Amino acid sequence: LQAQLRGDTAKARLLFDYANTLSRRDLQVQLWTIEDAIARGDIPRTLHEYDVALRTSKAAPDLLFPVLSGAISEGEVRRNLVKTLAKRPQWANDFVSYVANAGVDPKSVISLFVDLHRSRVTVPADDERAAITRLIQVNETLSAWNYYSKLRRSPDRRSSRDPQFAMHLEAPTPFD
Repeated sequence: LQAQLRGDTAKARLLFDYANTLSRRDLQVQLWTIEDAIARGDIPRTLHEYDVALRTSKAAPDLLFPVLSGAISEGEVRRNLVKTLAKRPQWANDFVSYVANAGVDPKSVISLFVDLHRSRVTVPADDERAAITRLIQVNETLSAWNYYSKLRRSPDRRSSRDPQFAMHLEAPTPFD
């Protein structure tokens, strides 16, 4: 029975690969391909298929962003996702904004943002502010400060950064 199931899966994989060859725009085919890559534990392939689906389907973000954002707490997923986002796909900014503002674990969001900065991927100031604010809201003030201090030059927790209230920041955080 297992041999037959493996044979059926292999046959299905061939058919879905052929369907992908005919058109990369069929979301159902993309979803099956994603599920197949997940089942095989192939994270790079999974993220490649996510990328294809997100580039070719307007409905894909609503389906895939919640799942992908839930997986950023996994180090290997996050590392591979950063590689994908470093290529600047058209959906990257929407995803970054989604994780910054959704109910995703804020510490995982900060880990993603730190990794993105290391890869020289710009995180919009509004999204950084949202992530810092969410950390503060869940009583992770030290984590929020640690991230904030990487974004700003030489902040000092003991004094105001702008005692004259002269700075005009695009997206001030609670620490500003």
